[in-house]
Amino acid sequence: MGSNEPGSAAGLELRRGCGGYLLDVPSGRVDVHRFRRLFDQARAADRTDAERVLMLREALGLWRGEPLAGLAGAWVERTRHSWGQQRIEAVLAWSEAELRVGKPNGVIGMLDGLVAEHPLVEPLTVALMRALHAAGRSPEALACFADLQKRLVE
Repeated sequence: MGSNEPGSAAGLELRRGCGGYLLDVPSGRVDVHRFRRLFDQARAADRTDAERVLMLREALGLWRGEPLAGLAGAWVERTRHSWGQQRIEAVLAWSEAELRVGKPNGVIGMLDGLVAEHPLVEPLTVALMRALHAAGRSPEALACFADLQKRLVE
């Protein structure tokens, strides 16, 4: 089915090959490719923190649910883990940029959720502690530190 045939979406092409069918989708229409492009652009040295914030917010807004949900296998697990690591890196970069532009309150909710999801990923807890302290919530930041210490000991 070509992209001009009825029932096809613009820019998509379904091709038949020797091993089956191939759906050819432009990379700009695939969330993971858009996420990576935005993340790479945000990390460019010539970007301002305000630009980084906007790009990283857009990139993180592409995440919806578990990647490759409903699929199993070694490749799927490795890919899911890799993408999850990339998401954490993007969240950390975004939270740092938000702190530098003076907006710590906007990152606390996401960081709090990710710390609960990944309790042993120390950089997430450190980012949450920094955001809480910057927001004037130093006792909560100290409590985060105590919780992390306890989790690591256990």
